[in-house]
Amino acid sequence: MIADAYLPSCVDPLGTGPLALRLDALRLDSATVGLVSFGTQTRLLTAEATDYHVNLPVRGGVVSRMGRGAETSAVPGRATVFMPGYPADIVWGADSLQLCLKIPAQTVVEELEQLLGRSVSKPLVFESEMDLSTPTARGWRASLEVVRTELTEGPGLASQRRVARQLERLVVDGLLLGQPHNYSEALDRGTWRPSSGPVARARQLLEEQPEEAWSTSSLAVRVHVSVRSLQEGFARDLGLPPMKYLQQVRLRRARDLLREASSAQTTVARVASGLGVSHLGRFAAAYRLVFGESPSETLRRE
Repeated sequence: MIADAYLPSCVDPLGTGPLALRLDALRLDSATVGLVSFGTQTRLLTAEATDYHVNLPVRGGVVSRMGRGAETSAVPGRATVFMPGYPADIVWGADSLQLCLKIPAQTVVEELEQLLGRSVSKPLVFESEMDLSTPTARGWRASLEVVRTELTEGPGLASQRRVARQLERLVVDGLLLGQPHNYSEALDRGTWRPSSGPVARARQLLEEQPEEAWSTSSLAVRVHVSVRSLQEGFARDLGLPPMKYLQQVRLRRARDLLREASSAQTTVARVASGLGVSHLGRFAAAYRLVFGESPSETLRRE
């Protein structure tokens, strides 16, 4: 059950009382939110995470370790953030109840890029201990109460796909703005370097016309610079080549269209073709690499 909702884990009861698992889980759009308790002191050893996880004690205390890092303690008012790429070792107190979030790494990074207005090249790394008493974190915690109500009283608003997506975005934005990480300074002070004029115009063209048969040469002609200047500008401002940026635009747009569409009314091939994709196999492979599922799986998840 824990593997289905979160990730494969070894559950080792340490206390003398019986194991009484409580697991109420809700899928928003791509994220999972759940209330979890074990009824007795229990050690949870997880597999290596591929997503971001945040555990917020509702009652009781929890001691956690991410990979070979230092132990952290969490009680109501303090949470723990876990990074992708590491296993976790978590000891739950006998009366501990936690609100546990699992957010795909791609979802968090995409939202960060939207907030920054540019692509990111370095992995996003949060501080592991989260103080929920700060003004921003208090607001985020209040938004989580809406999600918690959905868990305890049954899906209401969250059963509506558009609402679930907005709730998820609120949760992800609150995490990015309320918990320190290696891009916090750029978010808080706007210290990132804005795209230069030609790069900004090229980005706008790719965003507005992803269906066009773009090449680096044709894009350079449209923004009146040399191919080399355009490539250097994208590398400097965005950290990736123009055609790689176009691929990201098409993948994001395809995901939005597939989420909104019905499998009875459209196909993956039609969506991809409408975005200028000429090789469906390479598109599907890139889509799975980025989003962790095939385009057809996204389309079928209505």
